[in-house]
Amino acid sequence: MDEVHVSFVHRDGGTHGAMQDLPQISAEETGWGMLRTGTRANGGVRLSLHYAPNCTRVLVRSSAGMDGIGGWAEIYFSFTPIDDENHLWMITSHMKVTGKEAEAFRDKRKAFYASMENDPSSLEVALELMAGKGVYQNLHHPDLAIVQDIAVQAGQGRTVDRALERLGRSDNGIIAWRKILTRELKAIAGGGQPKAWTTPPPEVEPTLGF
Repeated sequence: MDEVHVSFVHRDGGTHGAMQDLPQISAEETGWGMLRTGTRANGGVRLSLHYAPNCTRVLVRSSAGMDGIGGWAEIYFSFTPIDDENHLWMITSHMKVTGKEAEAFRDKRKAFYASMENDPSSLEVALELMAGKGVYQNLHHPDLAIVQDIAVQAGQGRTVDRALERLGRSDNGIIAWRKILTRELKAIAGGGQPKAWTTPPPEVEPTLGF
């Protein structure tokens, strides 16, 4: 999850709107992967953790429609390759709620899933948008953030010519992570030993930075 991606793609959806202030991005390799830092003009710092080889751990604000119940969600994104053109995107959310707040959270989630029963899936809606059917500004969908993600990411095509990219300062995290993955894959392909990644220390946790 890139900070600029959130500011651009999700700027009109739910609580993501609070993240429109573009931060200064930096990234550093660690023994367990990569630590990405986004520093905003007000001094707020967002830390995002990338665990080698394919997991990202971040904090995000509560989803639209949750009315703040449950607070910030701790999200784990796992991107698992299937073949040269497809991958499985698994998302795990950790909510630190107990008692009545936990009950309220479950009720809200049930209502959310119920609201989607009569709607087309996020994938169907995104594919229609990419095919030029419908107008995005007229779109109303319970899972709008996923529709946005699919449209802008899958909309690039299954195999993208990265030579046409022009990465900048806001892409520092992407650049660093690609270099790490390229180095490790070359080592494996050449019969060498990849880096011996370590278990991340428990005290290093993601922050939201607001």
